[in-house]
Amino acid sequence: MKQTIELYDQPEAEWLGEAYLPFTPENIRLMVMRINPDGELTEYDCLRMFDRRSILYQWFDVGMADFIPYEQCKITCGLHSMTFDIDEIEIAAPALEIPEVPKGDECFVIHLVL
Repeated sequence: MKQTIELYDQPEAEWLGEAYLPFTPENIRLMVMRINPDGELTEYDCLRMFDRRSILYQWFDVGMADFIPYEQCKITCGLHSMTFDIDEIEIAAPALEIPEVPKGDECFVIHLVL
């Protein structure tokens, strides 16, 4: 079975081809995994990466962390849900302004295959 991430209340993802997840300690744990050594991020790791984004970027640069290899994204809006294959995941500014992400700030961007 394909590894799926489930997101809520993003109806624009269907026509935009992107879903967004703001930076929070919980979302960092949901999106990022430790590579060296193998295992989950600790609560302390997630808090540090949230408070000092440079630590998150540094872990990616030196190969200590990577995105969890999700293959699909299920987006649920009310009673309607859609499942898309994921093209890639990156850290970038969203194409649309969303309330959870301040203008010009970055978030997890999940590129969907439409």
